[in-house]
Amino acid sequence: MFLLKKLIISFVLLFVSITIPLGSALADNNYELQALIKDCELQNASACERLGSFFYFGTDVSTDYKKAIKFYKKGCKLKNKESCAGLGNLFSQEGVMHNRKQAIKYYDIGCELQDSYSCFILGGAFYFGIGLSQKTDYPKAIKYLTKSCELQFAESCTYLAQIYYEGKGVPQDYLKASEYYQKSHEIQNNILNGVAQIYTKSSEAYTNTRHGVTQSYTKNDVVGFYTKNCELQDGRACETLGLLYLEGKNVSQDYAKAVNYFDRGCELQEGGACEKLGLLYWLGENVTQDNAKAVSYFAKGCELQKGFSCANLGGSYALGKGVSQDYEKAVNYLAKGCELQDGWACGQLGTLYLLGENVTQDYAKAVNYFAKGCELQDSFACACLGASYMTGKGVTQDLAKAVNYFAKGCELQEGYACGNLGMLYYSGQGVTQNYTKASEFYAKGCELQDGLSCGLLGAFYFNGKAVDPDYEKAVEYFGDGCALRDRMSCYLLARMSELIENYEGAASFHKKSCNLQFAPSCISMANLYEHGLGVEQNDDKAAEYYAKGTELMTSEERQKFFSLRLEQNKEARSQQEKLQQMQAEIELLRSFNLDNEFSRNILQLQGNTN
Repeated sequence: MFLLKKLIISFVLLFVSITIPLGSALADNNYELQALIKDCELQNASACERLGSFFYFGTDVSTDYKKAIKFYKKGCKLKNKESCAGLGNLFSQEGVMHNRKQAIKYYDIGCELQDSYSCFILGGAFYFGIGLSQKTDYPKAIKYLTKSCELQFAESCTYLAQIYYEGKGVPQDYLKASEYYQKSHEIQNNILNGVAQIYTKSSEAYTNTRHGVTQSYTKNDVVGFYTKNCELQDGRACETLGLLYLEGKNVSQDYAKAVNYFDRGCELQEGGACEKLGLLYWLGENVTQDNAKAVSYFAKGCELQKGFSCANLGGSYALGKGVSQDYEKAVNYLAKGCELQDGWACGQLGTLYLLGENVTQDYAKAVNYFAKGCELQDSFACACLGASYMTGKGVTQDLAKAVNYFAKGCELQEGYACGNLGMLYYSGQGVTQNYTKASEFYAKGCELQDGLSCGLLGAFYFNGKAVDPDYEKAVEYFGDGCALRDRMSCYLLARMSELIENYEGAASFHKKSCNLQFAPSCISMANLYEHGLGVEQNDDKAAEYYAKGTELMTSEERQKFFSLRLEQNKEARSQQEKLQQMQAEIELLRSFNLDNEFSRNILQLQGNTN
């Protein structure tokens, strides 16, 4: 069952097909109209509301929106909630009277006056991000829908159930979801009072009257509720059962049952179930890893308008895993995922345009996708948007904005954003220079598995800035950074190995760093091969590494690097002097291509799927 699709349709229908408010019965004749005008003048709020409705709907009078507004405003001022809702309806409709801010204002007043419909319209608008709100705002949606549900508006309870089911703006809570579905059903039961009822199967599952037997589910029988609903062919309920068994919530953990229920939900055209099956097969979690099968489920999820499925399908084509590599399809599916409000898809699409990965390089387009992804709370997109403002690629350079977007990305737990924020605090760009804050952001970035943050934190311990010098900790953080494929960390580990004349270890780390395109390590490998240190002497290899290293450096970087190396090689030095020289080298390395660290290839950014 396409519950979300039904909710959107029902919201739009309720929003555009507004029923005549209470008290708007037909006027029998002109005498009744004059009587209502007189009563309105005597501060009769109900009369003002009826007059507003007459002129709004053209009931026995010519439609006149200006007069409708006049009478509705008087009624609303007299605290008639239906009048306020009428103003909201009038200002929200397309045409000459359309005024989004005025519509929100009067719906809000109506909601304060306990009008359940006004609360519902605002809650639905902020839930779907359409119409009045223009963007999704779950906290506001929850606020208005909760009040509307408390005021016995069944559709609002259904939306709240959906919100808690999906965990949008609140912690995911299947029990609360089922409680709101039950309340929605109970409200409809009370209103209809035995009249033929039309409501969702999710509500129907609470009270199944087939065969004349009423079966109710208690709070402790959440699984029973969703099981019955799944039996009634509700794909969303089957998907929820899969999650319950997968996570062991309210039931003993059972991976086989989880997969079966996801599969059943997918067969019933529930895109979320297809998506979750795809992830299980992609990751090989409690099933045999099968990328081709994962792709097939992502494809079905994408067909069913699941943005994250489209995003993962695009990632699969970019990687060539489970399908033949096809960048055109990768771009198309990522674009569809982004259109379907998947922030990760927007961020990855921005990365492709940033790097020119089988698309025409377009920094401005990359920034647009990063901005949309960040708005959708994708941490990496925020980090890349910050980096765009830091470097001025695709936008006018603005370090203050860079700081803001890095801060948002860091709050969203993107280690790379934390590391870049640390770099700005270190250099005093866009913020007041503060080594302590820099080290704190490096530490957080490292905890979040950002290799560069680990390496820069190690450099802090090596140089004793904002922390006491501690070479053991420096080596530890360099090791963490290198394990996370940070090229500078690997280089510094190699240099530490050289200090204690462990040339085999130095060669291993330099080789890894050079493979990650870090020029100083390539030059160092050339030196090791030239002198046969840690590797067998080989002039051809030395020349090869030297050529690669110089190619990866700018002319200015080459001059600085070789000047430092010449100084280091003048004469034998004490261990302390070597450490001091390395401290200077670390400072120099900070300027080497750090502005390009954010340009990460999409192949390294499939954390969601591989």
